[in-house]
Amino acid sequence: MSILHSRHWIPRLVIAGIGLLLAEGFLNLTLSGTIERSLWFTGGIHEPDPTYAFRFAPNYRGWQRHRDGLYLEPLVLDEHGHRRPAMGDASLGEVVLIGGYSMTFSYGVPDSMTIHHALARSLRGSRTVRNTAWPGFDVHRNFHLYKDARPTLGKPDLAVVLFFQDALVNFADLPVEQEAFVETKPRPDLFTYFPNHAVAPAEGIFRQALGPLYMKSLVLHSAADQVQNGVQRLPMLRSLLKGESVAVSEESGGQRKQLGAERLRRFGAHVVDHFGGNGHVLFVVLPGHQQQEEVDELLAALPPGSNKLDLNRVLDPAVDSLGTMAWGHYSPRSSELIGRTIAQEVNKLLER
Repeated sequence: MSILHSRHWIPRLVIAGIGLLLAEGFLNLTLSGTIERSLWFTGGIHEPDPTYAFRFAPNYRGWQRHRDGLYLEPLVLDEHGHRRPAMGDASLGEVVLIGGYSMTFSYGVPDSMTIHHALARSLRGSRTVRNTAWPGFDVHRNFHLYKDARPTLGKPDLAVVLFFQDALVNFADLPVEQEAFVETKPRPDLFTYFPNHAVAPAEGIFRQALGPLYMKSLVLHSAADQVQNGVQRLPMLRSLLKGESVAVSEESGGQRKQLGAERLRRFGAHVVDHFGGNGHVLFVVLPGHQQQEEVDELLAALPPGSNKLDLNRVLDPAVDSLGTMAWGHYSPRSSELIGRTIAQEVNKLLER
């Protein structure tokens, strides 16, 4: 019986294999050389790191997605692996941006139109503005990476520390000790390092089973990600079909929220102390269609006397009307509006 059945499935496997090879060959022949096997950037942008899992490569030259999934926007990183700073008069000092994931990084946006360049254009006085945010890096990880690089970066006049769609529960896993970096539970969208391959990873059995093929095949890469996304949704779908609740209970959720508030307050105090006091730090919540209650709770948990700017409340509708690009990131016009608005608060602090 098995031999009989084999007569049916073996030819089908051969035909499927030929189809895969033809599709792979067609894509490799027709796609532009700048479109590499990556979801976000062209290859080589990540370097492995024993402490932080990976870093963005210093002096990187490559491409990022711009529109329609194509790598049409050049990307140049500086000697620290950060987006090129908006350079100003060194004697006037500088402002540094930390946190905010790919939204602060201004993913998909040309160098001259990022949030930090827009901020620099709106400052009174030609200060340098550095953007140290990296896609996938939470604010805790981003801050400690900045501390590592600070001896070569110098001391800024002001640090702008940014949050994007962060709730108190995100900070419940922060370490009690803030002096040195301690690995915490990363957000689900934290990238994983692959040689020449910068992606949000397909985890588990799919990556293990496909191995090198996944790394080299445009067809299998896309198929594996689609399957993985479907598998990740299965537990929620099963629960919904059974009529079960997938929400965290109020009691456990409340405990996590309380712990998150305590850890965020400690983290915020450490950041403020590092930069020399409240007058040298501005905490900013970026627009993100976030529940305002979550934003208010987060801001209330920051250290007493902190300087705070809630752009989710004041800019979210305006930013939404300006549109998004590159998979939902801020457009150049949105980045300009956000940068200008942050600059208004920065100017006030620098003049004190």
